[in-house]
Amino acid sequence: MKGLNLYLTYRVGELIGSDSKKVVWIIHIPKHLPRKPVLAHKVGWQRIGDSLTKITDEREGKILTEPFYKIEDWSAMICEDATIEDLEEEAINIARENYPSKFPEKKTEIASWSNITFLNKAKITIKGKITRTAILLLGKPESEYLL
Repeated sequence: MKGLNLYLTYRVGELIGSDSKKVVWIIHIPKHLPRKPVLAHKVGWQRIGDSLTKITDEREGKILTEPFYKIEDWSAMICEDATIEDLEEEAINIARENYPSKFPEKKTEIASWSNITFLNKAKITIKGKITRTAILLLGKPESEYLL
């Protein structure tokens, strides 16, 4: 099933601000598996605001009856009204600079890519369309309304 690995990946990342040198921890918590509530000690749990609480009957019912075909990645959804102008040029340049650290074999090739080609290859945009990921990572502050 396409996208299933999104549900299985728990990881912790660390970013260090280039200007402040402060550390930001990023915790990637997987979404529940289709039709499977998150259990701990045989009890279902859900997040309400900033709190973790026992799952409500209503939420559990929604999870147990959700269709399998409706597996969506929120971050990959297209922001229909967004354009490349809604992204910060400086943020795109920083992303370009960091891309070869993950894909060193592309270091020489990346310079010839347009911004849209780069963003597509980095999986930040999809076929040139601006995703929620693009707005979150590279968007101008005034572009947040597009989310």
